[in-house]
Amino acid sequence: MVPNNIPLAGLLGIVVVIAVIGAISGLALSGTDLLNFNSSAAEAHIRELEAQLQADRAAIDLQYYEAIQAARTELEKEELRLELEAQKRKLEQELAHQREVALARLQWQHIIIRGVTISLTSLLVIGASISVAVVIQRFLPRRDTKSLSEKGVVQAHAVARVEGFERGQPIEVGEKYTLAAGILQTLPEDFESVPFRLALNSTWPITFEISVQAEGMDIEPFWIQEFMYIPDRDTELVRFQLIPRITGRKEIRVEFYHRRHWLAQIRLEVEVIEAEKIVPVQ
Repeated sequence: MVPNNIPLAGLLGIVVVIAVIGAISGLALSGTDLLNFNSSAAEAHIRELEAQLQADRAAIDLQYYEAIQAARTELEKEELRLELEAQKRKLEQELAHQREVALARLQWQHIIIRGVTISLTSLLVIGASISVAVVIQRFLPRRDTKSLSEKGVVQAHAVARVEGFERGQPIEVGEKYTLAAGILQTLPEDFESVPFRLALNSTWPITFEISVQAEGMDIEPFWIQEFMYIPDRDTELVRFQLIPRITGRKEIRVEFYHRRHWLAQIRLEVEVIEAEKIVPVQ
């Protein structure tokens, strides 16, 4: 089975879809325990600030009470009250400022944690999707779009015919008939043929063996001959002389070999009859 190339758009589609899923997953994960822990820590810090404010207020109130007890006039008491109020406002302003700083820090931490979580999840999912795409690319069956010549293969035809003989026409005992056979890249007319693929070879020509077996016939000069093939060239076909000896329906088998490996066979059927006798005119 020939491995196939999945189109680039298809692979990118797979990566984008799984990356989006990863981003959504990262967004969901970013809103869970990690952010909750961070929010809880910030809230605890704010509660600590508020508790400290209450303690400072209590300390100021205690100091005010002791000062009031020691004050001799109403003027001194009013001055102490105004000082107490000023100290409380200062404490509340500091608390408000520290709360704003804590909330701003919390928001930035949320943004950073979300971004890092989404990025890491997306990268992991993209890596997984690319791995899946590579596996699909490597192992799924696909259509090979390369031409035969790009793959180092040419289409050839094993051909054979009896010259000067039309299909269905009888041949006569004792007459000589020429059988032409060979390998051609382009199929000519009036030939019996069998197509096959031929691997291109850096060494030319390619040598084939062609054998002929003809029932009830003599074969001259030899029943097997070599054929030299060069692609894209008109190569002269080899020829065998057939001499029928027995009448009846006969079969001619032409077989093609390369390095002792069988490639193709062509069968021709002919009717052999007695030669017509010419009666001399008296």
